[in-house]
Amino acid sequence: MVAGVSVLERLGLIFAFTAGMILTAFSALSVVVDFLRFDIVSVEIDIVFLCIGMIICIFCVKTYKKTMYYAKLADSAFEEGIYKRLEPVLRKFAEIYVQMGDIESRLDLIDKKVETVIEENVSRNPSLTSEHMVPGTSVSFAVKAIFAAIITVGGFFFMLQTFIPGTEYAVLLFYIIWWILITQEFSLLREESTMLLSLIALFIPILTVPVGFILVNAFIIFLKDSGILNIPTGGAGNITTSIFYILLAVYAVAYYSSAVRAKYGVSPIDIKKVFLMKR
Repeated sequence: MVAGVSVLERLGLIFAFTAGMILTAFSALSVVVDFLRFDIVSVEIDIVFLCIGMIICIFCVKTYKKTMYYAKLADSAFEEGIYKRLEPVLRKFAEIYVQMGDIESRLDLIDKKVETVIEENVSRNPSLTSEHMVPGTSVSFAVKAIFAAIITVGGFFFMLQTFIPGTEYAVLLFYIIWWILITQEFSLLREESTMLLSLIALFIPILTVPVGFILVNAFIIFLKDSGILNIPTGGAGNITTSIFYILLAVYAVAYYSSAVRAKYGVSPIDIKKVFLMKR
């Protein structure tokens, strides 16, 4: 397919050009035949149809050339205008991506070193057992959780300032981000014993957050219109967003605790097993 011309447009132009060529050829032949017969009226009619056929052909050719010109003009404008403006941004994104990969590799290296140090300490001091260590608190996971928290808080304040349509799906996106973070850390989808927990934790927000967000927001608006709540315009959306962000924190903590319990058989909120203690 030629750039700038869709399939239907090309078929239409080809059909119109073919019809114009047939009409032109037939009219030209008819002009010759009627002229030899000295039928002046028929000759004039044939000339009219001949002009119509030629006009159709010329129109199709000019339309095709104009379309191609506009397509090239749009490509040129994109390359010279938009692409040149986006090029520094795209280059910056590429640099950030490379830097993030370097940071992740360094975090993995630090995580391995920390695990090595812990294993050496445990081997030297048998009173420190693995059950006293907090599972799922590797350095890489902690840093990733901090990044996710920063992004989540940033999204929260952005939504408070700008209540855009589809906020319920944006909120759902943060639930999925935390689900991915915790699921990847504990590799819950790789084992059959923990796969069900992971899928349940995924489908619960998918099935409840968008619908619940809409219902809660509508209920708050109803209370505002009834005079029960005295909130400014747009306050209903902010209150609803705050409620579901609080539920997001509860969801992340609950899913993390369930993942630790399913993976290691301990609870991360058990004080006796959270801190390193000496007997």
